[in-house]
Amino acid sequence: MVLDQKRRPLRFSEIKDRVDASSTTVSRRIGELILYNLVERIKVSEESNTHEYEISEYGKQLSPIMHAFYDWVKQRDST
Repeated sequence: MVLDQKRRPLRFSEIKDRVDASSTTVSRRIGELILYNLVERIKVSEESNTHEYEISEYGKQLSPIMHAFYDWVKQRDST
């Protein structure tokens, strides 16, 4: 998982480096995750207008389900 409840918040560039998608697609998906309260946007610096993203408490509740789904897909693809 890109944003995992056990990891630190990530900057946009770190997220983009971990997924195979354009900046536009990553930006849109992050926006959707924020809209659904699954991810929180944290302002890091006023001077540089820098933000980080982390999984929200609501998103953490879904983490076991998402991990199980990910494992199911990986198992299905390996057969």
